[in-house]
Amino acid sequence: MITGNPEAIANTHPFASLLLELNREEFVAPLIEAISKGVPGESGYLSDYLYALHGLLEGQESLLKVEDHFVHSLGGWLLSTGGGEISWKSGLLLGEIENRSTREYLLKGSLDSSLLHLTRVACLRAIVNHYGEDASEILEKLVDDEDSDVREAALDAKKFVDGRSK
Repeated sequence: MITGNPEAIANTHPFASLLLELNREEFVAPLIEAISKGVPGESGYLSDYLYALHGLLEGQESLLKVEDHFVHSLGGWLLSTGGGEISWKSGLLLGEIENRSTREYLLKGSLDSSLLHLTRVACLRAIVNHYGEDASEILEKLVDDEDSDVREAALDAKKFVDGRSK
């Protein structure tokens, strides 16, 4: 399948959009395989493939179970790529997968003020949705965050969590 050979695709952006439009489960495994081989700053397809995989997984009823090495790649990119697009998309994906290792990356990502606010908000939402036992503590730290977007997301999430517990 061509999905597993992204170097053969002239422009991966429209290709990623096509994968989302077709929305087939059979694209997930080749995307994971290609992403796993990616290197931020070197693999031109990486951002588009992260986008496509997240789009395929978003809104599914259950989280996708993945191997530790994939989570550690995403977690490493979340925290070490300068907080930009790859970091953000890694954070989004960590919120759509099931693996015990996602928790620590999401907690760190939500609190790391060097990351793009979109990244931090993605991590925060994943914590609220999948690690409710950690949500209150993280929310208390973020409701006074220096970044207004993160602060607003934390306040909204706090209202959600408080409403859910009634």
